Amino acid sequence: MGSRILLPWLLLCLFHIQFAAPKIIGAFVLPHGGQMIDPTHSDLHNATALDFAWTLHRSAVSLGKAATALRPDIILLTTPHGIADRNNFLFYTNSRAKGRYRSTCKTPRCLFQANVTLAEDLSESVTDHLEMDHNVSSLLAYDEHSVMPLRWAEVVPLHFFARGLFAKTKVLVMSVPQRRKKNVSSMIPELIALGESVYSELDALSETVVMLTSADLAHTHSSDGPYGFSEAAEPFDKACGKWAETLDKKQLLGVAASYANKALSCGYPGLVILHGLLKGGKQCWTPKLYANLHPTYYGMMVASFLPIENCDNVV
Repeated sequence: MGSRILLPWLLLCLFHIQFAAPKIIGAFVLPHGGQMIDPTHSDLHNATALDFAWTLHRSAVSLGKAATALRPDIILLTTPHGIADRNNFLFYTNSRAKGRYRSTCKTPRCLFQANVTLAEDLSESVTDHLEMDHNVSSLLAYDEHSVMPLRWAEVVPLHFFARGLFAKTKVLVMSVPQRRKKNVSSMIPELIALGESVYSELDALSETVVMLTSADLAHTHSSDGPYGFSEAAEPFDKACGKWAETLDKKQLLGVAASYANKALSCGYPGLVILHGLLKGGKQCWTPKLYANLHPTYYGMMVASFLPIENCDNVV
């Protein structure tokens, strides 16, 4: 008799385990270049470049609305220009973070700010779980009551989320180490493995999560830029765009990787981590490329990846 009573409950539990709602409800790529945050006051004088900036801006606004509508409990933000260690990926463990970014004009409207609550407990637990197998550690600025500073690579992408979202949504910040500047293609296996492990950590949570990758593309589109011109810039950006349209790993880990060391993209490590995360579980994704342009010497891309229930015929 007892076994007859327990069997339905056992089947119900197995059903919930098998069909539990995914915790990662979206992933997004946003640039942090100041030219696209408000082109109204841009210093771009070339009409084509200004049009590119507006296209990127409108794409970021559209993506920000879609991401905000998901109402995630947590945003995992990877940044290539945060407070960086030489070797380790850092998770911020203060309780709050804030910062500001001033774009090219000098009016008050051109000052953009972010003030967010950090997922401090999650930062510590993720670090505890990952540091044995990955180059990961945590970072506390001054003491637990102090505010962690943010700069342009965090403020600009967070700007496109509705400010009211952050009354409840917490941010988990992961800073990419300085060694990304040297032979970044050699980091690919490590970045993929880290993304897969981060997926496992987030998927085990009770809260919902979106991943936000702060990334600019090749910084070598123009001889007038600080890094000069490289023929690698255009094919690198195109390969990243094709990946964002298809999630074809050959484009990101093969074609783009072959140009990465000369293209000089600050965002490439974050994109590879994102690919590892997206492929790290049993979820399937619908990729969407909103824009992939370079109004100035560096490229910028806006893209989203939303989960789908039916994985049939998904590569």
